Amino acid sequence: MNQVVLLAVAIPFAGLFAGCHWLFKRFNVSSRIRVWAFGAMAFVLASAVGVISPPEPMAANGSAQYVAQRAPVGFTQGAALTLCESAIRLISKDPEKAEIPYVDDLGDATAYYFAWGHATKMLRLRNGLGLEVAATGSCVVNKSAQRIVSLTLNGKEMI
Repeated sequence: MNQVVLLAVAIPFAGLFAGCHWLFKRFNVSSRIRVWAFGAMAFVLASAVGVISPPEPMAANGSAQYVAQRAPVGFTQGAALTLCESAIRLISKDPEKAEIPYVDDLGDATAYYFAWGHATKMLRLRNGLGLEVAATGSCVVNKSAQRIVSLTLNGKEMI
């Protein structure tokens, strides 16, 4: 299905490219303007093709049941990590001094999972005395709901 739509979009653009090329040659348009015009047409074509989304994953038996929930468009691993960082800063005693290093996502198709500990990089938070101490933590963000479903600091369940 997507190939048909791709052809329906690409064929008219190929004709438009050829027509513009002929017009530019005919009226002796400068090469700089030609490059910009063809670049703009390529951008429009790429944008039109990018709107076409791939088919949803299907179960092994070919039924239309979804294999996994997809994250909403625009909600990325970086956005989920930022959400976790904000929550950890809110809980810490000195949010400005909290050091939360980047860690990779260890989650699955439905949730992002970030962990800070001995195997990765430790969190650096201030304690009640104002001293910087290492801390462990984990954060789970539901992709479809875009919310933190679990937050743990030093073994204590915060959310």
